[in-house]
Amino acid sequence: MQRCKHLSLVLVALFCSGTLAAEPYRGQPIRSRRSAKPVPTRATAARPAMPPIPAPDDYADEGDQQPAISEPSAGDRFIKSCLDAEATAAQRQPNSRRSRPTYYPTTPVAYEEETPPATPLETSGDVRDEYDPCPDCGPQGIRCGDCDRWVVQADAMWLQATFHSSTLAYTQDGTGAQVDSLRVNSPLSYQPSVRIRIARQINYRTTIEGIFYGAQQWSASGVLTPDPGGANSVFSRSLQTPGILGGLSGPASYNYGANFYNAELNQRVAIHDRLWTVSILSGVRYVQWNDRANLTAVDPVFGGVESVNARAYNYSIGPQLGLGFFRQWSRVRFNADFKGAMLFDWYTLQLSNTNSTGLQPGGIPAIRPINAHTRQSAVSGAVDLFANATYQVTSNIAVRGGYQLLYLPGMAMSQEQFGGFTRHGSPFLHGPAIGLEWQR
Repeated sequence: MQRCKHLSLVLVALFCSGTLAAEPYRGQPIRSRRSAKPVPTRATAARPAMPPIPAPDDYADEGDQQPAISEPSAGDRFIKSCLDAEATAAQRQPNSRRSRPTYYPTTPVAYEEETPPATPLETSGDVRDEYDPCPDCGPQGIRCGDCDRWVVQADAMWLQATFHSSTLAYTQDGTGAQVDSLRVNSPLSYQPSVRIRIARQINYRTTIEGIFYGAQQWSASGVLTPDPGGANSVFSRSLQTPGILGGLSGPASYNYGANFYNAELNQRVAIHDRLWTVSILSGVRYVQWNDRANLTAVDPVFGGVESVNARAYNYSIGPQLGLGFFRQWSRVRFNADFKGAMLFDWYTLQLSNTNSTGLQPGGIPAIRPINAHTRQSAVSGAVDLFANATYQVTSNIAVRGGYQLLYLPGMAMSQEQFGGFTRHGSPFLHGPAIGLEWQR
């Protein structure tokens, strides 16, 4: 009896909770005695009725067509959206306990991070290969932060000097007409030299460079001989003997020599790096031009010799600006630099005839001794154009060839000093160059 009482209480409790009531009807609502409307239970409210799943044999004869699967209900979509939002919040705040979703324990798997393929080097139509010494830098390279490299160029260069030649002596006939003249043979012949450039590229826009060339040793000579029959004589405004004797029946000759040195320190900054790279050059230039001339006349009547020596030394230094142009086609590169400098010239002039035989006192014919010199300063200039082409043989070695043009206005020259100190020389130097380039 006591057991039956306890069993009855358990059944009543299960019926009131709806668990037992929902089981006999398998999810169907329970109808109340007072109303025909169905009364929802906890089971029917929380879980919608699922359609019966047909067996595989039920649609085997219908062309093996699978039955349509019903879309999830609004409640299922709501629950899924809540779970997705919770997982997203957990990813954003992995250390937050509120947003940390519940995971089933899984074994972590280590994945190797794949490196994305390298982007091809874009050079606006140019092709760069393994012979490019700095493939990720330079004016036409990928924009990298640093490209620290050294460049050394050594060229053999041949320069020719051209300038205005003054008349040193001339022959004149009996009527006073000029027959021939003696001048310094300009242009002077090509002379070998060495051109060295050492540059350090700090980054893909800035380069510091030093350039040196020069050590030329030009020389020239000439002789002016009068007519052996006495139809003309030698005269010169730079000599005293022809004026004293009314002309010379002996020859007049000259000897000329010059040398030249150039040094520069520049900074290049690239301002345009598309098809053509344009760079601004700024720096300082030093130019040294030294020359000497000797004019000698022989007097066969008295057996005297008059010799006059003139020397000019120019030491010029000043700032310079310029533009550089660069273009590359695979292994071939083209460079052209145009520079202009304003130079402050400190020059020294010397004039002497102390080696003549007719010097006073006591000399015949009477020649006034000369031994003068002066030191002055003035403003001169330099206009420089250098163009070259380079072929990259290996990643470090390249061969190159180019041409140099240099104009030096406002220089003092010795061959203009025989008639008195003056400064109107403007030598123009030009010539080819060929050499090697090494990069690291």
